[in-house]
Amino acid sequence: MNRTALVRLFAVLLTAGLLLALAPFFSSLSPSEQAIAALPRIKVPSLAPEQFKIVENPVSNNQSPSKLMLLRQKNGKLFVWSIPVRDGVFAMPDIHWWRPGMSCPSFAPDFANEVIACTGSDLPAWWREHLRWHLDGTNISGRVDDMPRIQGQERLGEFIFSMRRG
Repeated sequence: MNRTALVRLFAVLLTAGLLLALAPFFSSLSPSEQAIAALPRIKVPSLAPEQFKIVENPVSNNQSPSKLMLLRQKNGKLFVWSIPVRDGVFAMPDIHWWRPGMSCPSFAPDFANEVIACTGSDLPAWWREHLRWHLDGTNISGRVDDMPRIQGQERLGEFIFSMRRG
């Protein structure tokens, strides 16, 4: 065996050894099953593409009550947003979601027009124009915050909060 072949063989073996030595470290970065079991979760209702449902938010509290809007996109992807409520009705953002302003009796997606908006309300024209979001939760006008998306993953009929995708 010549010197170049030996150097290549050494480099391959060294790389393989490093990868084997680092494997336990990288696998320890994943949450344990016990940690995943402790995360808050909700049962996901059976939603066909282009359907939505409003459900109770298990992590909502009295100081900042909210409900969850679950929306199944055309491609099957599930989006979950936390929508503030006040006195039993949705509270639209006063530019920012953390500062709820006007009440909205019916906040829902319109799949035909591909928009989520407050309907059946007497909101002033400026607010009606700016309180509209695309079906992915991004604000149409760009003047109001995007909808507050809940990070998580759908798994076995449940949505698990704060669980990274993968």
